Amino acid sequence: MKQRILRVLPKLAFFVILLVLCFACMRGEPVPQVFENHDKLQQ
Repeated sequence: MKQRILRVLPKLAFFVILLVLCFACMRGEPVPQVFENHDKLQQ
């Protein structure tokens, strides 16, 4: 069971990232701006 989860996890992570990028593009929000805000939050 654990091996099965570890095998599916990378695919799931890739799908989630793809979904977020598509959602950002649909909203028309520029992606670099999101990354800049993320950098400000980390500092």
